[in-house]
Amino acid sequence: MYPLRSSQQQSFLALPRVNNVISSFIQEVRPITSDSVFFYCHRSILRSKSSNNFGDLLLNQSTHTSLHPAPAPGPVSPTVATRSISDGTTSHEIQRLTLPRSLSTGTDQGHPEILWVPESSRTINIVLHEFYGIPFERYGPDLDTLSSALDALKKYGRSVTDQTSEMRSALLRWVDKHPIRVYAIGAAHTMDSLCMEASEHTLSVPLSMVSEADAYGMGALYLRRLFFLHMGRADALKRILTLPPMEAPLVPGCPVDHEANLRLNWRAAEGDLMMTSLPESVSPGQIMTAFGSVVAELTCVACRAVLQERISTVILKWSQVKRTI
Repeated sequence: MYPLRSSQQQSFLALPRVNNVISSFIQEVRPITSDSVFFYCHRSILRSKSSNNFGDLLLNQSTHTSLHPAPAPGPVSPTVATRSISDGTTSHEIQRLTLPRSLSTGTDQGHPEILWVPESSRTINIVLHEFYGIPFERYGPDLDTLSSALDALKKYGRSVTDQTSEMRSALLRWVDKHPIRVYAIGAAHTMDSLCMEASEHTLSVPLSMVSEADAYGMGALYLRRLFFLHMGRADALKRILTLPPMEAPLVPGCPVDHEANLRLNWRAAEGDLMMTSLPESVSPGQIMTAFGSVVAELTCVACRAVLQERISTVILKWSQVKRTI
C-alpha cells in the first residue's frame, strides 16, 4: 500500500503483532516517513533484529524489553481493510493492513513512540517487511526502491549479508532490463552471489554504459572484476580464433593456393567477429554463421573436413570460457 497524495487523506500500515498474548512491557513505536505515512510496529522486533537499536533511534527508552525479544512471525497474508471517517467537512478514507485475529491486538495500551525517519514510505515499507520476515513481492518494488531499502537496512542495523532470498530474487527480476544497475547495487552491498549472476547478463551491454554513479557505487574491486570479465572474454575469443602459423599447414598436402585462400577467408571471418560491438558476448550461432561461408567456398573435400572440425573446436573452447566474475 502506498501513500495517498492528498492533505485530506492519510494512510498507514500496521505490522502484525507477534504471539497471541502480548506482554505489557512491549512498547509500540510509530515510524513516520518523509512523505507523512506512519507505520505501527513493535519495539521488541526492531531491537532484536537490529544490531544498532534501529539506527540508535530506540536508545532513549528502557532497555529491559531487549531481554525479551519476540520471535519473528510466521508467514502471513495481510489483507487490506478500508474505512471512512469524517472531520465534519471532508470524508477521509483510511487504509490499513489487517491480519488474522490471532496475530493482532489493539493499540490502545498507550501512545506509541514516534520515530521520524528520512526515507519514503515505499522504502520503509520494504525495510519493515524485512525486519518482520514478511514477503513484500506483492508491492512490486522498483530498483530505486530496492536500492534505497538496502541502504536503509544497513543504516538501521539489519545485516545485508543475512538478507532473505526474497531481496535477491526481487533484484534479479530486473537483471534482464538493467544488468549493470543490478550488478552495481549488489556490489555496493557485497552481495557476491547476486553479482556473479548479474555479471553474465552484463555481457550484452558495452562497458561504456557503466555510469559514473554506478562505478562509484560498486567500488574498485567489483568494477575491476567486471572490466576483467569483459576484456578477458574478448582476448580469449581472439586467441581461440587464431590459426596456426604459416609453417604449420592446415591440411597436409593441400595445394598452396588453396591454403592461402582458406587462411584469407578465415581471417576475414575472424575480423568480422572481433569487430562486432561486443565480441565478449559472441554466441556459438554467430561463430557458425561467420565461418559457414568460408566452408561453403571450399572445393577441396579434405579442406572442408579439417575446417569443420576446427570450427567445432572453436565453439567448444569458447563455451568453456568463464561467463561470470
